Formats: sequence, C-alpha cells, structure tokens
Amino acid sequence: MTKIPLSFILKRLHSITGFLPIAAFLIEHMISNFYILRGPEAYNARIELLSNLPFVTFMEIGLIALPILYHAGYGFYIVLTGKDNASWYPYRQNWFYSFQRWTGILTFVYILFHLYQTKGSEFLYGKEVNYARMAEIMHVPGFLWFYLISVTAVMFHFANGLWGVLIGWGAVTAPAGRRIAGWICGLAGLTLYVMGVSALLTLAK
Repeated sequence: MTKIPLSFILKRLHSITGFLPIAAFLIEHMISNFYILRGPEAYNARIELLSNLPFVTFMEIGLIALPILYHAGYGFYIVLTGKDNASWYPYRQNWFYSFQRWTGILTFVYILFHLYQTKGSEFLYGKEVNYARMAEIMHVPGFLWFYLISVTAVMFHFANGLWGVLIGWGAVTAPAGRRIAGWICGLAGLTLYVMGVSALLTLAK
C-alpha cells in the first residue's frame, strides 16, 4: 500500500479549508454586508438573525475560526519556505503566485484587525456590532482606506485561490477550460469586491 506523504495531506487540507468553509463564509459575509445599502434597520436585522442561529458559537469556532487558523498557519509556512521567482521569471502565473502569498498575509492582518474592531470591541467595551458601530469605524481617519485596500486583497486571494483549487484538484485540465475558469473566478471575485466596497462607501457617507 502506497503511503501518502504528510505534505500532500497538509496541502490538501489547506486547499479544502480555503475552498469550503472560508469561501462560503466570505460569500455569506459579503451578502450580509450588502444589507448595509438597504439601511440601518435591514442590516441590524440581518446581524440579529445571524447572531440567533442555532449552534452559532459552534459554527463560528468550528466552521470559521479553526479553518481560518489552519489555512493561515499553513499559508505562512508556504510563504516562509516557498521561493518568489516573479522577478526572475515575470510570467503571469508567477506574479499571481506571489500576489497570492502577499494578499494572504494582508488578509490575515485584516481579519485580526476587523475581529478586534467588532467582536473584540463588543466583548471588551460593550460596543454592539451594528450599523452604527460599523459606520463609526469607517469614519476613523485612515480606517476606510485600510478596509478598501484589504477588501481588494481578500477578493484577489479568494478568486485566484478558487482558480488554483479547480486546477490543483484536476477539475479543469484543458487550457481553454483553465482560461474559462479563470474568467469565472475573476468575475466572482469582482462581484464580491463591488458588494464589499459599496457597503464600505455607504458606511463612510
């Protein structure tokens, strides 16, 4: 019986955690944030609905926090052990590989910052996560730009990572299929990006 290398298993887990729980959470998060465009009442009702879901704490820890921690942890391992060859071989895939690593680092920093500004502030200072709180954050000098840049990084990481999963798992093999998959993943990332930026700019008004 052929022994499966541990590195192969870890890479597959890294891929799966990015594709299923994290990508699903990102899509849901952008949909919820899009309620901001409908006004405070609609967004606050959405937040209340999500907060009152059955087993919400289990889902936040088991289906969101732990997958993110593993995905980020192994991602940092890839950053530290991989070789950045974009400057020597400036092909598109090499640049995308480098961008994937850089945006991954920024995304993790952004998640920690956003978590502190929302859940952390609610736990430490009793600041409820609602429309008013998010608008307050967006009016802090520099925070809007940080969020806009971070959302850009997140959506590139999502779209390029999704394309990488489709290629890495053999779902798309033909060159034409890879190009089509790239356009579809890019369109998905752009759609979520527009949703996220629209919500941020609405809060910043």
